[in-house]
Parts: sequence; structure tokens; C-alpha cells
Amino acid sequence: MKKAIKISDSVYWVGALDWSLRNFHGIATPEGGTYNAYLIIGEENFLIDTVKPEFFNEHLKRITSVINPNKINYVISNHSEIDHSGSIPEILKLTDKAKLITTEKGKEYLSRIFFNVNIPFLTVKDGEEIGDLKFIEAPMLHWPETMMTYMKSEGILFSCDLFGAQIADSRMFADLIPNIMNYIKRYYAFIFRPFTHAVLNGIKKIENLKINMIAPSHGPIWRIQTQIKELMENYVKWSVNPEKEKAVVLYAGIWGGTRKMAEAIADGLSSLNIETKIYDLTDLTLIQWSDLMADLMEAKALAIGSNTLIGQMFPTVKVALQLLKYINPKGKIGFVFGSYGWVGGAVKAIENELKNMGLNLIESFEAQFAPNENDIKKCFMLGEELAKKIKEG
Repeated sequence: MKKAIKISDSVYWVGALDWSLRNFHGIATPEGGTYNAYLIIGEENFLIDTVKPEFFNEHLKRITSVINPNKINYVISNHSEIDHSGSIPEILKLTDKAKLITTEKGKEYLSRIFFNVNIPFLTVKDGEEIGDLKFIEAPMLHWPETMMTYMKSEGILFSCDLFGAQIADSRMFADLIPNIMNYIKRYYAFIFRPFTHAVLNGIKKIENLKINMIAPSHGPIWRIQTQIKELMENYVKWSVNPEKEKAVVLYAGIWGGTRKMAEAIADGLSSLNIETKIYDLTDLTLIQWSDLMADLMEAKALAIGSNTLIGQMFPTVKVALQLLKYINPKGKIGFVFGSYGWVGGAVKAIENELKNMGLNLIESFEAQFAPNENDIKKCFMLGEELAKKIKEG
């Protein structure tokens, strides 16, 4: 039987575990995902968010293990996406008195999503309170209508997508899950790195609150003060200056020439003790693409290589450049390399893309046909030059 999980004196987790989820907004989720919903029991009963419609029965069983759904006084919609709001109509059918609390923008969105449902809206503004709960508007974290809900008496921040991750784990609490910060970083890089200004604004709104627990909409619940502090510090660091002495070497090719150049560049970087990650873009799994996003965010320097394919860069290099835009790479050091046969073009095309993104480029290097011994030596030396620039900056 699906039962609620008690997380505090009056709060229960009543969400759903999606063990088969493998792709969430383009992020690899090899260990599944969660749709968190929370039930607050008291003089009045609040349900914070719901779950995707296909998980409604699981959601309902957890609620009914605590109370009759008809006793829910308010449903709170922190975010309108279907993985949060999808079961709202079904919940409202089970109670004849519940009102739906959301922002004005949330009302606009939910009215469009559930256009044929009569919803008893109760809109709230930033800082408004109902009973023990305070509502904090958090636009662009990561939609315009997003808000967080803060429970004053117990110091619980229901942070919506902020501080979330995607992993299905029945242990439910972050301190019980090994390497949880790696999941957090991957989630941040794809979902929140494009909205760093909004992240910092959101954190500023909550920095003076007494927070004993963070209960996000996805992933585990945070209850250890040292971990909560680290989590918030990482979010600020990733938003302001995530870079460290690290380089990422990306390449794609057909006959192995570009690979040899990439490996020599990586060897040159590593020779000066620069943490270096290398990705063959010709055949990445979804989880590798997801890890790449987090590595690109942290790297001070990027070396991007491609063989020329009909005068153009390799298609998967183009995909990587699109992802690079998400993490705001302006100011990073960039180096472009490649190999070509009867005609070039890839290196120049990549250079143009990186210039438009605001990277600081060092002189590129190309080899015709298979790179010879001198070309490989040159690549090693260019790797060393890149490493020196990383250390200088």
C-alpha cells in the first residue's frame, strides 16, 4: 500500500516516485525521478502541489493514508507545469470546499491548461500570508508564475523547482543519498543556469528566513543544516562564478584524426595539472550529454574540435554549441581545432559561434587529412598554452 511519509510534526510527503523516468526536460534520469507533493495537517489542511496525472492513484492513496481528501481546505499550486499541477482537477473533485492558491500569473496559466474545469482560485501576492504559510513569488525559477511557500512555525521552505534534482530514492532525505550534490549540479546546469539573475533574486528573498528544512518539488528533502548551507552556497557559486581550474575538450570526427588531436590537447592540459574532461560527441549517451552541461558550466576553458563535413562542422558539435549557450559561457577561454580533407570550414564556423557567445579565443589549429607527428606535438603545446591561460585567470 502507498503510504504518506511523515517529514515533520504536521507535514507529510504525498508525492510519487517515477522509477521508469529516463529523460526529464532533456536531463538524463538513469535512476528515475520524483514528483513531490506535501500535505500539511492542522486546523486547516493544505496540499502543496500534486503529481502528473498518470500517478494520481498513487498520490491519492498517500493522501488518504493520512486524511479524507474532502478535509483538504486549500490546494497550493507553486508551479503550473503538469508534473506539479496535473492532478489538481481530480483532487478538486474530491473536496467540496478547497480553494486553489496560486499567483495571478499562475491563475492565468492554469486557466489555460484546465480550460474546461471550474477552479475556485484564490490568488496571492508576494509576501502574503494565510495562517502559518507565507507565499514568496519567484518569477523565472523557472517559469514566470513560480512561487515558493514557507511554513513559519516549522521553518520549512517548499521551494518548488529550486534546490531540486531528479532521482527516485525511497530514502527521501538528501543526507541518506550518496553523491546527491552531483544530481543537484546536473539539474541546476540545465534548468537554472540560464536564469542566474532570477536564482540570485530568489535566494535573496529567503536568505533571512529560518530554514530548518527544504522540501523541493523534485528530488530529496534537505534537513541537515550543514547540507542546507552547502546547497545554498553552491547555488550562489554556480550563479555567480562556477568556474575552476578545469577544461573540457569536445570533438567529433569520422576517421580518427580529430580524436588524436583532442587527446594530445587533453594531454597538454593535464601535464600542467588542469582537471580535464574529454567528450567524443559522435556517440554520447543522454547521461553523458547531461554531465557535459555541468562540466561546461565549471570549466574555465573549452577546446572544441570537428572534422569538416561537406564544408560544415559535425552535426553533434552544433548540438553541443547550442547547449553551451544555456550555461552563459561569456568570458571563458576558447580554442578551436579540427581536421579536414579536400575542403575546410568547420573550424571557422565554430569560431564564429564562440565569438558570438563572448568567449576569448586563442588562435585555432587545423590539420589536413590525418594529423602528422608535428601536428600532434603542436596540439600538445596548445594544450599547455591553454593550461597556462587557465592558471593566469
